[in-house]
Amino acid sequence: MNARSRNQAGFSLLEVLVALSILTLGISSVIGLFTAATAAHRRAIHHSQASALAEWALADIESALILGMEPEKIIESPPVEVMRRDWPGYTVEVQMLPIAGETGGDEIFVEVSILWRSRGKESRLDFQQILARRTRIR
Repeated sequence: MNARSRNQAGFSLLEVLVALSILTLGISSVIGLFTAATAAHRRAIHHSQASALAEWALADIESALILGMEPEKIIESPPVEVMRRDWPGYTVEVQMLPIAGETGGDEIFVEVSILWRSRGKESRLDFQQILARRTRIR
């Protein structure tokens, strides 16, 4: 072998440093994607749980209204089972107002707020709905 081919046989230090920096950039990008995906997954779980709790609270109030409980009594003493249970990490708040209109006082404006703390930050989702007593058609 001559001296020229022996000098060209390997990678130079500069080529190795460029390859390592490209590899480091790629790995850090993938780690950033995993971090963002994990945060999005956590948010989706909290929103799903909050929606389920709010739906439960609204169903409890609506069933009491349909079964004939007066709106004033529902507002005074909410029949909301979800509020009585312990939901680790979640707090359920319900606010109700009677609505007077053409149908009388058979409608209630309900706002259900679900609060939780995630990664040191307080989050809140509010759900609002108007619930009306349904009358049977004979």
